[in-house]
Amino acid sequence: MRLDTASLPLIRIVMYALSSSVKNPSAPARLLARLSRGALALGALAYTAGCHDAPTAAQRSAGNQEVKLALSANIMANPGAVLVAELSYTPAGGGSATLARGSTAISTGASDTQMQLTADVAPCVVAGTSNGTTCTVNLALTLTRDGRVLDASNQQFIVTATTALVAVPATSLFEVATVTVDTTGTGALEPGDSKTLVAVALDRSGVVVPGRSPAWTVVSGGVTVTPAGVLTVVAEGPATVRVALGGRTADISLQIRSSSVASLDIAPLDTSIAVSGTVSYRVTPRNAAGTALTGKTVTLSTSSAAIATVVGNVATGVSAGLATITATSTQGRAGATVVKSTTLRVLATPPIRVDRNFVTFDLPLGGTGSTAPIAVTTDTGRTIRGLVSTVTYTPNVAPWLTQSLTANATPTTLSLRAAAGALDTGTYIADISLTSTTDLHVPASVRVTMHVVRLVALPKTVTFGPYPQGTSVFPPSSVTLRTSLAAVALSGLTVRTEYIGSGSGWLTTALQSTTAAPTTSVLLTPNPAGVPAGTNQARVIVTSATPVVSADTILVSLIASESGRFSGLVVNAVNQQPISGAVVTIRRADNSQVDQVTTVTDGTWTSNQIFAGTYNVYVTVSGFQNFVLYAQVLIGSTTIPVTSLANTQLVPVGTNSAYVSGSVRDATTNNVLSGATVELRAGANNLTGTPIVTTTTNSDGVYAFQSLPFGVYTVRATSANYAPGSLTVTVVSTQVQAPVTFLSPGGVTIAWRFVLSWGATPADLDAHLTGPVANTTSRFHVYFGSKGSATSVPFATLDVDAVQGFGPETITLYQQIPGVYRYYVDNFDYPDNGVPEIRTSTARVDVYQGNTLVRQFFPPQNNGKYWAVFEINGTVLTPLNAIGGTMPALRAQESGTVHGNARVDAAMQEFMSLAPWSWTKPVGAIKRD
Repeated sequence: MRLDTASLPLIRIVMYALSSSVKNPSAPARLLARLSRGALALGALAYTAGCHDAPTAAQRSAGNQEVKLALSANIMANPGAVLVAELSYTPAGGGSATLARGSTAISTGASDTQMQLTADVAPCVVAGTSNGTTCTVNLALTLTRDGRVLDASNQQFIVTATTALVAVPATSLFEVATVTVDTTGTGALEPGDSKTLVAVALDRSGVVVPGRSPAWTVVSGGVTVTPAGVLTVVAEGPATVRVALGGRTADISLQIRSSSVASLDIAPLDTSIAVSGTVSYRVTPRNAAGTALTGKTVTLSTSSAAIATVVGNVATGVSAGLATITATSTQGRAGATVVKSTTLRVLATPPIRVDRNFVTFDLPLGGTGSTAPIAVTTDTGRTIRGLVSTVTYTPNVAPWLTQSLTANATPTTLSLRAAAGALDTGTYIADISLTSTTDLHVPASVRVTMHVVRLVALPKTVTFGPYPQGTSVFPPSSVTLRTSLAAVALSGLTVRTEYIGSGSGWLTTALQSTTAAPTTSVLLTPNPAGVPAGTNQARVIVTSATPVVSADTILVSLIASESGRFSGLVVNAVNQQPISGAVVTIRRADNSQVDQVTTVTDGTWTSNQIFAGTYNVYVTVSGFQNFVLYAQVLIGSTTIPVTSLANTQLVPVGTNSAYVSGSVRDATTNNVLSGATVELRAGANNLTGTPIVTTTTNSDGVYAFQSLPFGVYTVRATSANYAPGSLTVTVVSTQVQAPVTFLSPGGVTIAWRFVLSWGATPADLDAHLTGPVANTTSRFHVYFGSKGSATSVPFATLDVDAVQGFGPETITLYQQIPGVYRYYVDNFDYPDNGVPEIRTSTARVDVYQGNTLVRQFFPPQNNGKYWAVFEINGTVLTPLNAIGGTMPALRAQESGTVHGNARVDAAMQEFMSLAPWSWTKPVGAIKRD
């Protein structure tokens, strides 16, 4: 069906609060709203439930329908918090369209907090009718402070031609002031323990804020924590856990105790010896998690010294009988005593004797040990026959020990041989019992331990860069070397380097020690001088003379960047005169200096050859404030040898202050953005760190900073559903009007967006985009004379065409096909009427890939009418950044339409290749009325 919007009744919605208040510790407030004659208004009105009658049928038929919307809002916040309200609906094509948006700061003295919103609901009604549904209006309330979301609520209500009253569920918004965590019992934690942490959010009055889900993270230490707050201790020492709740965080500091003894293992268990025979006991303390502990004190005792005595860990048989051998530790949790007992039988019969009770094999992965012989005897003159040997494995894995007796009577030899096979690194134990099936005897036992070990280098991969080619000194990286088993020491360590590819000789290695007990390290030092641009790789192979240790390999990468130059212009911000003799210093983010030059007579400067990367630029000269331009990207390529920076405006030293105002607008519509958060930081292009001051735009999209000292600042603006935007403002007068900050909207899938902005002059800079047309050899040209289409070829649009300075000139590319896209800027009126050069215009082009700002371009210090900015092919953006005197040549002109005194090519096919440029006059000059 078709909807005649001209006959659509105007709808008045009255939205008011039932027992609602915007609260802070000092004053209550009310949140009220209404929609009047097709416009939605949110404000303080004297309406209460029952004091305003529903509209009559006559009123509705007259196009003055009134719908009441009952909203109960309870907001707990301190002065300075900002309440943001947004009304929106879902258009027929999907997505979200904003009807109105406003904000208000909760103040100290006011008894009410009020705001006013106005919106035309006709698009919503049209959308609902065209979809065969109803008009659904979304009300989003967001509580913020300093740009940080404290709480949010979303409500929906339906508006139809007969709607009189809509009851919206009650909503509450809170500001979390503090986060508390119950730390009871955390002082006694040790490895293996678990504890559930509970976090509580409180407002500034100490009242619990309901409905908040904490987010837990480990800051440091040997602990883990689950999303539910279950803390598990892994290792002793200090640890810190952080919880985030309602925009606030709290750190919980822990001191994990060393493990106490939870249990004891004693071996051998239930053994037999002869009178005067001995047995050595091995006692292993373990913590609650079952991990073996070292450094613990354990004592052994006997239940009967007449049967067996104990000295240290050795028991000696005294007379035939049964004794209990008990291992004791007093280092249990909270000083508790932990015991473990075993039975010792002392027999008068002859013992089977072995020349050793312990055998150890250290093997590499898959290795096989040499045969270990053990002599098996008995008392002189005695023989024990019927000898057999049995093996018990711990852990119970595939048999890895081969054992055999040369004879079944003493004296004989027990031969042992271990093979790691497919077993992973670790410790494996086999207990052998020697017994007789025919003669009385005392059994013998042999414990065989196999260590499967390998050399371990950590980390396995090391990457240096990207670093400039030619850098000769750079910090090294250390790699730890150890075995997978601390009991096996490394010795005879050596390293060798194998280079992968063409680059070689760029890596030196230095072993801290050729022996690791239990660890050592190898120091890797890169030398990028002379290394080809790109990723260079080498393998560092570490080997050990210890035969049981397998070698390990470290993969090292060195990324060397191409080089280029920065250039710029330094001027006096008061009179725009060039400044010579200014010192320009280029530093990395770590403040290390890479270059320093001085401006020449005309105020220009060009750096020496430096290497691709991100740098901060510092400018100093006597009589002027120090200047910093942050985070400038140097491309470094043969096609773009020089990267132009924005003009440097130096502010004379002084103590004056100013009133600075500006505005924030949509880059695709030029509409004002109210409620946008605006941050101010010192320096140019400074986007990080704590802002000097933060404010929000009013209903006209305007913000202001008062009593601001003269200087150079960065203004950064953010708004819901928009990519952040920023600009540099120079303050050298008591009243300063900052350039407009244009924000690129999200919510719609795009390939690229290009936003051209500039100062008051020249009045008219024009953006041009050319690109391929699918399945043809033609090229499209989007500009002021052919604004394109978002839904058909060329799938690109000129969203805004500014002709009175400032901009924006915004081009959005919705769909991208294979081929080269080119973008350039035309100084339209130049050189007529003394129009200034592009380079003096403070022009810049912001390039968004999707909804992310990826590059900014500033014009180079050349004269000319046309500024070729960049090319795009796929995801590769290639800077051009050249200014020339004439437009690049155009292809054969097709039939066109007359615009003023000139013919405009209807198709306006693409100008010829931009690299190299062909500076020829176009067939027809393009002018606008």
